[in-house]
Parts: sequence; C-alpha cells; structure tokens
Amino acid sequence: RTPTRVQIVSLSQTEGAPLEVDPADPNVAVSPPAGGLSIEGVSCSYDAINDFALVLQRSPLLQSQTVAITQAQQQPSLLDPQTQGRCPGAAVDDPDFLIDYGIGANITDTPASQLIDELERQGTVGLVTRLRALRERGVIE
Repeated sequence: RTPTRVQIVSLSQTEGAPLEVDPADPNVAVSPPAGGLSIEGVSCSYDAINDFALVLQRSPLLQSQTVAITQAQQQPSLLDPQTQGRCPGAAVDDPDFLIDYGIGANITDTPASQLIDELERQGTVGLVTRLRALRERGVIE
C-alpha cells in the first residue's frame, strides 16, 4: 500500500544489498539468500517518499534495516494541470513538481510458512491455501 501522494512506476527483484562478508574470503560480500527489491516511482513530495520508506520498514516481508531511499530528485518542469492533473491535497495556487524516487530493500529470509497470518492479511489467498494444505499433509510445520 502506498501513500496517496506516491506512485510506483516499476518494481523489480534484485540480488539485494550485501549485509556481511564471506568468512572464507573477507573481500567478498555475501548477497542475502532471498534477494532484494527495487522500487522506482514518482511522488508529489519528499515527505510522502519518507512516509513510504517508513511503511516499508515496518513490513514483515522486508528486512527493515535495509530499506533505504536510493534517490529522490525533483523533475525540472511543473505539472500541467490540464494534461497531467494535480497532486492530491495540493492547494490550487501551489505549483506542483513531481519527484522521481528510488527505494531499495532486502526481502526477509523468514519462510513463507511462518508468515501465513501476515500473508492472509495482505490478501495472498492462493499462497496461504497452498501453505495450509502442505501443513495439513505434514510436508511443512
């Protein structure tokens, strides 16, 4: 769920940000096993981008300490209200600039079977049904 003044343009899976070094070779960083994600989009304000990053930090699906705004830059031209509309909640006399942003985070390595309640709250019905069926058959605990 995104704040009303934030729009996601692209979402992609990444290797994730390394959090530790390889014990066998301290010069090699170890990528997280679940990988990461990169979110890019536009927003009506820097505050909305910060709010979105805080929402992502509270998600049990991400490693909170890895959520970071990777870039935030104001677009050079004003929004044209006739063709592009206006930012939600913006005063009529205030000029609207959009801000391009990027946020990166690592995906949690907690197994999906331990996140069933959260996945159900998020509306992930198919995955929850499959996990419960596997649990009933004794395949997972």
